[in-house]
Amino acid sequence: MTKRRGRHSNQRVGREGEAIAADYLREHGFTVARQNWRCQYGEVDIIARDRAGTLIFVEVKTRRSRGAGDPLEAITPLKLSHMNAVAQEWRLQHRFSGRIRLDAIGVTLGVPGAPRIEHLRGVS
Repeated sequence: MTKRRGRHSNQRVGREGEAIAADYLREHGFTVARQNWRCQYGEVDIIARDRAGTLIFVEVKTRRSRGAGDPLEAITPLKLSHMNAVAQEWRLQHRFSGRIRLDAIGVTLGVPGAPRIEHLRGVS
């Protein structure tokens, strides 16, 4: 009998990956300002600031194992377009005139030792 993975299981994996990504960012000197911010254009997983004050909008993709493929392959041009729209909406709503950047973090959970984390900066 095969075990089916449902939507709730996928959401749990996604939340776990987002928590790992947020911890990773903090450990690397970022300040996590917000998680799961939504607007009419979509949602951004993490909004953080780097040491220079740049506001970073981070999309996190998580996979259970390496057999499921590279998580960053799921960052499509359409997803990047939505991320940019969300970032611009944040800029308008918060009257933010500083620098922004779009990043992606891929988390693979089923790697021996610890999750595998890949951080791509400036994916736009």
